[in-house]
Amino acid sequence: MDNSRLNLIVSVVYLPTSTMQEGHRSGPLKQANKAHKSGRHRSKGAVDAANKGRVGAAPGGGAAARRAALSRAARKCQVAQRRARKRDEAAARKRRLGGFVGTEDQGRRFFPPVLCAVVQLHSQDPECAWSLLDTLRSCSPDVAATRSVGSRLHLSFPRFKCRYSFLTPDPASEHDVLDACKACDAAVFLLSAQEGFGADQERALSAVLAQGLPADPVFVVTVLDALPA
Repeated sequence: MDNSRLNLIVSVVYLPTSTMQEGHRSGPLKQANKAHKSGRHRSKGAVDAANKGRVGAAPGGGAAARRAALSRAARKCQVAQRRARKRDEAAARKRRLGGFVGTEDQGRRFFPPVLCAVVQLHSQDPECAWSLLDTLRSCSPDVAATRSVGSRLHLSFPRFKCRYSFLTPDPASEHDVLDACKACDAAVFLLSAQEGFGADQERALSAVLAQGLPADPVFVVTVLDALPA
């Protein structure tokens, strides 16, 4: 091969740099935006680029580590579920009060009866509380009634699978009324249709409400036979 042909091939293969295409150069009117400042910490993109696809290990068995791994929405959902579970458990305990589980063949498991305090707020009829309890005892033929020592009456309703214990504290003793209302599950207050609600009744009821009741009180108006027709 002669030298003239060799020089021609070299000139074709190695083109001068001045003839190659150049990249785009932005003009003076290009908008220059500010770069994002992530502050003292790295941005999420920088962290992902540094990790290169690696993921962290699963959180440990501690409760604090598990809470840290949950998102805010997941933590709120977990708190709502825990609150609903506790509310359902409290409602189940209230429904179970006074009842029983199981059958006679397998052996029944009885729960404590519902303790009710019958407080008489008038002195017109001293036996008004026991008249009300006698009415409850005769309301159904299958009611089993048992009277224990003191002013206590126990009623069992097989149809409703529940049992009740009634206390009748001395209305003249304020301490007996407060002790009965403090220990009971429900309180029933008896008012007279003739006497109404006077200063003595207001004082007794204010003391009971100041001490606190486990449930909303029930008011029963008695001595209705004495009212004119």
